Amino acid sequence: MILQPAPGTPHAGWVAQTHQRGQGSDLPLLATCLALRNGETSAAIVDIDLIHLSPEMERVVVQHAAATTGVPADHIRVSCTHTHSGPNTFRLPVITDGLDMVLSYMESLPLRISGAIWQAFQNLRPVRLAAGAGSCDINVNRRFCGPDGRWVVGRNPQGPVDRTVRVVRFDGLDERPVATILHYACHPTIMAWENELVTPDYPVWRGGWWRRTRAAPACFCRERQETSDRGWALRVDLSIYRRLGTILGLEASRVALNLDTLPRCTRFAGYQESGSTDRAVSR
Repeated sequence: MILQPAPGTPHAGWVAQTHQRGQGSDLPLLATCLALRNGETSAAIVDIDLIHLSPEMERVVVQHAAATTGVPADHIRVSCTHTHSGPNTFRLPVITDGLDMVLSYMESLPLRISGAIWQAFQNLRPVRLAAGAGSCDINVNRRFCGPDGRWVVGRNPQGPVDRTVRVVRFDGLDERPVATILHYACHPTIMAWENELVTPDYPVWRGGWWRRTRAAPACFCRERQETSDRGWALRVDLSIYRRLGTILGLEASRVALNLDTLPRCTRFAGYQESGSTDRAVSR
């Protein structure tokens, strides 16, 4: 489901920014839901292209979803991709221009997201799954020590970083992809404080081209900031986040396409003569 805010909605997650209202959108923000059922047990994983939802807002979303689907509230996981160039849904006290717009936007979220969850449960089908891992180097340690000894947000290529790309692939019994989960450690801060457009930042990989090449929606799991303080260069060039998101998505796609959800083994079935009359043999 697309969760696009109206132009003029308070924007972004940067203390350093000098603007408050977003001027428009570059690419859509999405809410993606993976519905799961095993026997009598149901669960949902919900992935939202927003910077943050308060615990109270998360509870409201979960309560609506539980009431709509019948899935127990503690079986519904709601998380944000943490894009810093989405609407400002977490620092409401600092908003002095356009607060009514962001409040209206946030009020619309619980029913819209619960609707996406409900829709996912209408499309349940038997699946097999497999998991694998790859590597992607779009992230970098962002704890940089300046020439004067100050530690600031920057790029520290020598700092520790986890570049593992973890993928879970779900296939229908016809072996066609149904859904994918990707896990990667990187703070979505590519679009910096000067940017005035709404973007999903590098999790853009799970949008249009991924759906076209994999024919399956995808959920994104990012490590918590406290345990993974990785980011990238802070830019206002829109092509950068698209390119890096594509690099990550291609690696995830490579891992997913190499997975086989239906285990196979080979056995000797006999010889097949080629039919060639050439008796030359090379050794």
